[in-house]
Amino acid sequence: MVAVPMLKKSGLSVKESHATSVLMMAALSLLSAYLYLSTGRLEIGKALAFIPGGIAGGILGSLFFVKMKSTVLRRIFGGFVVFAAIKMLLGQAVK
Repeated sequence: MVAVPMLKKSGLSVKESHATSVLMMAALSLLSAYLYLSTGRLEIGKALAFIPGGIAGGILGSLFFVKMKSTVLRRIFGGFVVFAAIKMLLGQAVK
């Protein structure tokens, strides 16, 4: 939630900021998966169940992202920020 506003302030467009943020999350996810796997804390059988949904979500998200106007994207992101803030204020960590 911090990366997108910071990337926008650095001069990237809204879409470039979101795309760069997604790339950063993908890289960190791969690194995290490697670390969990190398330390034996990843149960591959359980993780495999989530891969088809992740791939489908990534494909659908990229198709919508290309066609989406920057103002709509900004409002969706703002909605997630407000949702997370409310959950945190109520003492429930966003899971």
